[in-house]
Amino acid sequence: MMRTRSRSAFTLIELLVVVAVLAILLGILLPSLGGARESGRAITCAANIRAVAQGVQNYTVESKGFFPPSYVYGNAATGGRWTPSDQQESNPHPDFGYVHWSYALFGGNEGGVA
Repeated sequence: MMRTRSRSAFTLIELLVVVAVLAILLGILLPSLGGARESGRAITCAANIRAVAQGVQNYTVESKGFFPPSYVYGNAATGGRWTPSDQQESNPHPDFGYVHWSYALFGGNEGGVA
């Protein structure tokens, strides 16, 4: 009696078919992943805008209806304190630079009018 051995291996054609099917599936999947990534960026942007809007609202309430300053000069080399007299046409302390509006929102107790 003669025995025949059967091999249980993939042929080259079968392997190429599997690779082609995977390539087609990846081609379909990748554009949808790009859309999901863009959607995530939009959600992050909206959350950041909301945080800034809440900060402006809190500042406005705490400062009795005044909006945070957009461009003011500080009255010292460090910190975010400023006075209305420092904002005149001939600024007495231009060397100290200006205080960015975000410092008024997120600078804590140091920011604001002196």
